[in-house]
Amino acid sequence: SSESREILRRMLTPLAFAQMEKTIVHSGMKLEMQPVDLKNEHFTVYVPASPPPPAGYGLLVFVPPWDDARLPEKADLILLVDVYHHIEGREAYFRKLRDALKPGGRVAIVDFRADSPEGPPKAARLSPRTVQAEMKAAGYALAAQHGFLPRQYFLVFR
Repeated sequence: SSESREILRRMLTPLAFAQMEKTIVHSGMKLEMQPVDLKNEHFTVYVPASPPPPAGYGLLVFVPPWDDARLPEKADLILLVDVYHHIEGREAYFRKLRDALKPGGRVAIVDFRADSPEGPPKAARLSPRTVQAEMKAAGYALAAQHGFLPRQYFLVFR
């Protein structure tokens, strides 16, 4: 929907959004709204009234770690943008997250590279190799790795 497209546009830098949109169109995928009952969730969303800056983010979301994803329906794709490093007990979390995926479902993880001038403190950043090892321990296999983001890595797992 146009609302999903706008949220995704605001989550990513303009260049990253353009690349993501192109990838989605060429793959035949589509964006759909996933309803979440906000009164039962614990997160903060800040959406500025003005358009996002050319080189920055226009939507900030903080999601504290949960025991499970608590999604209302099983998902084809779960996208985590700049939150992986915040999740505690990642192996157990992602083992449980598998229950939220449809058969053949994927988990996409976008997080800051160690050399990025922006992002969390360098000590909090995780290398793609570490993410891959943790996801493997949780029962996932790397399905794709994209290099088009200027400051982040983009890993897709099945």
